[in-house]
Amino acid sequence: MIPKFEILELETKQHNFTLKVNGYFLHSKYDPEKEARQFVDKYYKPNHITILFGYGKGYFAKALMDRKETKEKVIVIEPLKIPNAEETEKSIDYVYIQDTNEEAIKSLLIEELNIYSNINIICSPNYNNLFPELYLELLTMIKERVSINRIMENTMRRYASDWQKNYIFNLGNAFIDQSLSNLYKKYSCPVVIVSGGPSLTKQIEQLRLVLDKVIIIAAGSTINTLLNFNIVPDYVISIDGGVPNYNHFKGLFFKDSKLIYSMYNHHQIRESFNNPSFYFLSADANNLSSHMKSVLKTDFPIITGGGSVANYALAIGLYITQGPITFIGQDLAYTDKKTHAEHNKSFSLVDDAYIKKRDLFFAKGYSGEDVLTDYAFYTMKEDFEGMIKSNGLQGLIFNSTEGGIFLDGFTQIPFKEFCTTYIDQNYLKNTEINSVEIPQKTSVELFIDQIKEEVKTYDKIKILLNDSLSALIKNKNNISFSKDVLKKIDKNDVKLDKLYKIVPLSSILAPITMDVMKKYSPTADETDMEKFNRVYEQNTTLYKRLLKVTNITQQYTTDLIKQLQEKLEMSE
Repeated sequence: MIPKFEILELETKQHNFTLKVNGYFLHSKYDPEKEARQFVDKYYKPNHITILFGYGKGYFAKALMDRKETKEKVIVIEPLKIPNAEETEKSIDYVYIQDTNEEAIKSLLIEELNIYSNINIICSPNYNNLFPELYLELLTMIKERVSINRIMENTMRRYASDWQKNYIFNLGNAFIDQSLSNLYKKYSCPVVIVSGGPSLTKQIEQLRLVLDKVIIIAAGSTINTLLNFNIVPDYVISIDGGVPNYNHFKGLFFKDSKLIYSMYNHHQIRESFNNPSFYFLSADANNLSSHMKSVLKTDFPIITGGGSVANYALAIGLYITQGPITFIGQDLAYTDKKTHAEHNKSFSLVDDAYIKKRDLFFAKGYSGEDVLTDYAFYTMKEDFEGMIKSNGLQGLIFNSTEGGIFLDGFTQIPFKEFCTTYIDQNYLKNTEINSVEIPQKTSVELFIDQIKEEVKTYDKIKILLNDSLSALIKNKNNISFSKDVLKKIDKNDVKLDKLYKIVPLSSILAPITMDVMKKYSPTADETDMEKFNRVYEQNTTLYKRLLKVTNITQQYTTDLIKQLQEKLEMSE
């Protein structure tokens, strides 16, 4: 039942207005503007995104906008239908949502709260009394979003250098491989996406019965479980650039399976596949698109997936087939207190210490039961559900896991029933791929020459960075920068911006950008000397770290050239 609210607008002692809702005052009866200033002074945190729960007559929102010191975002959530509130907010620069719908609020938070965000939530007086359940749900949503963002930030920091290295070396792989665009809508038969959750083993025997009638896509490390049961997938999708992912494939050789890989995927995994492989660019690396086109001189798809290889498996399944798609083994939960399907190299049992360490929690399961999950799995669940919703696919994608977490928007169907209903028993799949012409010596040499030009570009970048560092160090004043220093740095920055557009540094620069945004924000009542020291430290640290990652990437590029030259010599 939707609660009813009696909203009274009352004049205050200062001849402005307050609101009284179901007996609760939302602002002071005496001086709401003074109250708002004092309230904001108490709860405001500089350099945070502020989420204000409760708009009322707008006093707290206005005080926030007057109080904030930098360009940080303010989000106002108003669950009440206040007369004229929407018109009032239009003239003020903050994000405003008037709604009690939890999904609408959640969508806003996902859109507005990125991994760069420090978040501060402020509840306007008595809104927690009027909307106790919604306020509690809001706190839960923000906790989830902060946890998910922290995972994304930690992933970026941990793998930035690996991603950079993999992209460089995967250019060498992609030069001899095919673009995933060659598989666009190639199939009309069903696709079975096999993930490595604990429930997978219950579907193995049914999968054996349809091997020649469906396209089987293995998501990453799932390959080990399938091989244990002598099931060879048609395609293996890999996106993870970490060494642990490479270890799943190390020492294996696939005669019949074909690899589909992102440009951040660990580059040595390609060595395990004999068949033609297919590359694509993930949407989170979209800023590498122009560089990739200039080097490979061909078109390729940019695939929007999510936080896991399974998310990308769904996106790629949709890309290559016009037939129905289902999941097996997509638990996204610790079903039966297991981490993975048996025979997966990462398989282990979950004990109380694991539950505490990973901060596991319960969520709705496949059959309505409670299942243990964590924020990493929950992010994948949200990514799946977002993909379904944004593409208008509600009810059109199937989940035959028969275990794990509940995926909203998917049609749940037992795997045996899926096979009986959607597989044409007279159909025999054909996954043969047109052969690709091996690059001739001259084209390989041209490719190497182009990569060599990038090595020269890195030299130019290092000269400019060292020049800017030298100018900062030579600045004589300890309270301000001279005009000559500022002019030189600005001039160098303009040149650097142009050079950064030529070379692929975006992934390895991301943690630096994050730190510059989060660690060097101005503080309250900052003195001129404190401002100078902050900006000086910010810029010297920035240029030093840029120098370091430029050297790293230049070395990766030099190593790729050496590798290509050795292969060229061996082929002669």
